[in-house]
Amino acid sequence: FIHLQQNPPILRLRLGDQFLMVRAHLFWINTVADGLANEQLIGRIQNRTTSPRLSRSCHCPQHLADDCMHHCKFLRQASIEKLVVAALGPISKNHDWENYLNSLGTNQARRAADASLYTRKRLAQSILKEVFGQHVVDLVWFHIDQGPNPRGCFGSTPVDPMHAFEEGIVPNILSVILDPLPDTAKANLDALAINIVSSNRWDKDYPRMNFTGGFSSLTQLTADEKMGKLCLLWIIMQTPLGEAIVAKRCSPNFDAHKTTAAARFTGKQVEDNDDFDETEEDQNESSGGDTNSLRFVGSQAQLAAVDEVLHEHRLQFVIPWIPHMVPFHQNILRETVYNIACIGRGGKKKKAKSTLPDEGFLDRHQVKHDTTNLYSLDESPPEQIPHQGKVAEYSLDCTAKELQNLIEMLLAFHATYKYGESEDKANFGKNVRLMMSMIKGMIKRADDTKNWSISKFHDLLHMSVDTKNFGSLANIDAGKGEHGLKLWAKLPSKTVRNREANLYYMDMAPRIYEKK
Repeated sequence: FIHLQQNPPILRLRLGDQFLMVRAHLFWINTVADGLANEQLIGRIQNRTTSPRLSRSCHCPQHLADDCMHHCKFLRQASIEKLVVAALGPISKNHDWENYLNSLGTNQARRAADASLYTRKRLAQSILKEVFGQHVVDLVWFHIDQGPNPRGCFGSTPVDPMHAFEEGIVPNILSVILDPLPDTAKANLDALAINIVSSNRWDKDYPRMNFTGGFSSLTQLTADEKMGKLCLLWIIMQTPLGEAIVAKRCSPNFDAHKTTAAARFTGKQVEDNDDFDETEEDQNESSGGDTNSLRFVGSQAQLAAVDEVLHEHRLQFVIPWIPHMVPFHQNILRETVYNIACIGRGGKKKKAKSTLPDEGFLDRHQVKHDTTNLYSLDESPPEQIPHQGKVAEYSLDCTAKELQNLIEMLLAFHATYKYGESEDKANFGKNVRLMMSMIKGMIKRADDTKNWSISKFHDLLHMSVDTKNFGSLANIDAGKGEHGLKLWAKLPSKTVRNREANLYYMDMAPRIYEKK
């Protein structure tokens, strides 16, 4: 593809009864794949819990991922590329770098220049990892023309709706609703579901249903079947028995009763956490007196030292990016630079062994596009929505009627991106934020999770941008490809022994051929 871009092919274009010979200029616009494959393609470090960048598209840290009013700062490819080529440094046997070293005259000066180049590469590598969560890889995207798309590969690998919503948000919500129910309530729901489906024809236009393990079981289900259970749950809630079960589940006392019953069964007492919190507070206070002069605290002298280090090592292009970052990323970047290049001699800035020349041969290759701006703001700040600050205090912090409204909105969102027309997507972005606000305000995941500070929840914000760039989300839905992968790869793999990778692939190939 790169060769075709560099040497545009000549095509014969028909215009009526005439033919015109034209050159076809090719651009890479879009990549349809699931989240894991896309993130491997663009080089984001796989980390879902403590990553400084939770999404491949924008620079959102973990603690802001559940903010439904977050204004995403989408990364520009050229800026990340500039940092990557600096981290890689000049290629081996680079004549320009060797000529520069020879021009220094003394071996001591040459060693100092080599040491400064090493520090420059280390600084760039650490900034990529600690601030951007990015691998140091010269990506193929850096050499592909992607047209008038400043976001580059970070914008041409859109969110896959199936994995983000149908395999992410929906099962998380269903598990919060159904898993804590007592066995009696689950049995009643199973009986209701079977009665409803057996007495009525399930239209093919609706999401599919699967009763493997009963209605209340959420295992061994496809993405479409999970949507089917959500749809059937809404129908069950219209019956008197279903409404009564869900209303009891939505009671503010449900979580406390369940915790008390579990403690009674195991013979443990429910401990009061007040004493623990007080002790923890005392420990924090006792450790608060630690004053380490070497620690980065963000003083004016330290900030000036960081800027000076970036200038000395010819990474000054990073400095204009810093004010546009959120304070969390600003602090990490400055602390990273400070810890590498400034700590020494009693906490004072290390003296650079050699100031590097401001030349392009310090990088792996030249970056063609402008790197002044780190972010590309593709949309205006979001409009205000109702109840945007509410956070659920209980696992279900709502009434049965409010839960029903939420399920209706989830089903409407699914139908809109799956089957909707362009006119159905009016105010799409605002309605997505409203749906996210309702989820966060009504449903609280278990304490051992990140609640809604997860990438799949934040990725919902990007769907409205993807609709503007690529049209219907059905165009980028990887669900159909996932089904094909299941047939030709996943099922045959079950008949292959688990061995060393190359032997495994050798055994796998005949199985795929046999299933052809």
